[in-house]
Amino acid sequence: MTEPTPLPEPTNSPLHQDKAASTGTHSRSPLLRPNFILLMAGQGFSLFGNTMLRFALSMWVLDKTGSATIFSTLLSLSIVPTIILSPFGGVIADRVNRKVMMVALDAISGVVVLTAILGFATMQAHTIVAIGALLIVLSMLDAMESPTTSAAIPQMLGRSDETVLRQAQAVSSQLNAIMQIIPTFAGGALYAVLGIRHMLEITAICFFATAVFECFIRLTDIRKERGESLGTPLQDIKGAFGLLTHTPNLIRFMLLIAALNFLLSGISAVGMPFIIRTLLHFGADVYGYSDGIMSIVSLLGSFATLALATKLVLKRMPLTIGAAALFFAPIAVAFALPVNNWSKLVVYIVSLCFITLCIDFTNVMIGPSMIKLVPDDMMGKIGGLFSTFVLCAAPLGQMAYGLLFDHMHVSVIMTGTGICLGLMAIVLTPTVHALDRDIDRISTANAAVAA
Repeated sequence: MTEPTPLPEPTNSPLHQDKAASTGTHSRSPLLRPNFILLMAGQGFSLFGNTMLRFALSMWVLDKTGSATIFSTLLSLSIVPTIILSPFGGVIADRVNRKVMMVALDAISGVVVLTAILGFATMQAHTIVAIGALLIVLSMLDAMESPTTSAAIPQMLGRSDETVLRQAQAVSSQLNAIMQIIPTFAGGALYAVLGIRHMLEITAICFFATAVFECFIRLTDIRKERGESLGTPLQDIKGAFGLLTHTPNLIRFMLLIAALNFLLSGISAVGMPFIIRTLLHFGADVYGYSDGIMSIVSLLGSFATLALATKLVLKRMPLTIGAAALFFAPIAVAFALPVNNWSKLVVYIVSLCFITLCIDFTNVMIGPSMIKLVPDDMMGKIGGLFSTFVLCAAPLGQMAYGLLFDHMHVSVIMTGTGICLGLMAIVLTPTVHALDRDIDRISTANAAVAA
């Protein structure tokens, strides 16, 4: 692979468009075309299977061992392959037919779950080990598939309309939010009625259904269409780092988003259960209701982003992050005042709801901006590197906030987090304006080529 230019100039060729667009369907939204509908249907089944699998396994481990620590340890270990393999998954995503890869990986995931079902039946003494192996193998497969799916969406929808890309991001977020809510309300009942074996069978069916949907997706092989020869994987990785080296605004943007994930993952994953259960002394039922409220707000936020897609442009990202920073102030004040725990809880949850909405608006700006800057044949690699940055930031943030909550007052932590987000918004402002100019330049070049 040749060394990338400082800012790639992706053209408006048929490679960047859904082939259905050439058959006279320009007037119809790309989100209503069979390709995108099939991809989202498959993603929905896959998310449902994954969330139900993790819910069922967590319930089973708690029933058998009575220890939440064991399952949390298994989950932590399962993240490691994703962090390590995501960049290599991105390389593979740009070297093979993405449709074939998605179908194969989902089918293999189904086979792995079926194998685990047989393992549980024949290895009763080693089922904890089997669960750990299952989570790690599925994590490895996900590290291969996530960059592939992320790269397939811009290839499928094209690059001409950033609003469409933001709407696609919002639809994907809606699916994710819905699939997070379902286990909260239905997972316990299904587990009680069906048991672990049948829930694993449902998961396998979901993976196979996803593979079937993906069989009908139409995606071209980008490199074959362009007549490019395949370099070595090492050259591909070198090319990805070369692109980032020559586009400092892009790597600065990626690092800032990873820092944002560092802060918010610690606040949500560690802060919420600690504050509600340990600090305010509420029971699991109150925590469950609070978590359900946050899931519903996240879903509503995805609908709001879909409606506001035309207004959620990249240069407004510092505003949404700055707004999120402001909502940490009420939490800090509430926990500094001598008010009752219910009052603190209400202020905390309401503030978190507004923070969640701000972050939903922020998230919908990230993907389309990267898509406009990165060429199709580099999307998998850059997406894999970006996933690695974000995945590394999450556990580091959780560990850091765990230490903070053990040794500092909540008001101090919330004030510090708000200040950090505010500073991040300030630092991000020149970066997003520079990226916005780069996107405009690429769009102008594409329009000139098309003319």
